[in-house]
Amino acid sequence: KDIDEGERSELWLTPLDGFFRFDLSTKILRHYLHNPENKNSLSDNRILQIIHDRSGLDWILTRNNGVNKLNHFSNSFHKVEMNSYDKNSLSGNSISWIFGDSKGNLWLGTYGKGLDKTLLKKTRHFTDFEHYSIEAENSKSINGTLIISINEDKGQTSWIGTIQGLNTYNEDDNDFTRF
Repeated sequence: KDIDEGERSELWLTPLDGFFRFDLSTKILRHYLHNPENKNSLSDNRILQIIHDRSGLDWILTRNNGVNKLNHFSNSFHKVEMNSYDKNSLSGNSISWIFGDSKGNLWLGTYGKGLDKTLLKKTRHFTDFEHYSIEAENSKSINGTLIISINEDKGQTSWIGTIQGLNTYNEDDNDFTRF
């Protein structure tokens, strides 16, 4: 489906079953798959997106089973997921988009649960997410809960696309402008 060059002279390949990471310098090819008997394996074999954020972390977005952070030393994964007992965890496990911005924020868009954001430098456990969802009475809230894209322009403005339209995030006011 996709081939991407990572930050460490690696090629990342996402076929229909798990993903491959090829080290261009050592010529080692690793295939990562979900193993239901290993909680540190990839959480799902259906890969939607792989990103390499500016802090050097690699994130693997799966179709229905959350987001995985790859540990390069152990070749294991830490799954970032919703915990119904923790209001600061992810708002849902069906993630539609993931993006690391220039300010060190990790943005996660969901299928129907809105937008989540955390500061990567702030935590290693990823349990302090801010949640953004549509609020009918608030015109400065995001305009939808099904997120289809997240990106950043050259001026470091974050743009969020939903099924309902386009939004920019206003960091100073922690709110959105709808278009």
